[in-house]
Amino acid sequence: MNKPKRQKIREAIKFLELAKEIVEFVAEDEEECLNNFPENLQSSERYYAIEESQSVLSDAADDIESILDDVRGVLWWVVIVRFLLGKSKK
Repeated sequence: MNKPKRQKIREAIKFLELAKEIVEFVAEDEEECLNNFPENLQSSERYYAIEESQSVLSDAADDIESILDDVRGVLWWVVIVRFLLGKSKK
C-alpha cells in the first residue's frame, strides 16, 4: 500500500472516530432521557421507542469500534510487512 493510500485510510479512521463519538453522544443522551422519564410513562410507546433507539445507537457505536479495529489492523500489517521487507533487503 503506497503512502497516498495509507493517508486515505488514516483520514477514514478520523472520520470513523468522529462518527463513533457522535453516535455515543446521542446514545448517552437517549439513556439520560430514559433515566429521567416519569415512572407513569415508562410503559408508553414513546419510552420503548427511545429505549430501542438508545440500544441501536449503542450497538452501532460498538460496530464502528469493531470497524476501526479492523482498519487500524490493516495499517499495522502494512507497517509490519514494510519493516520485514526492509530487513530482508539488508
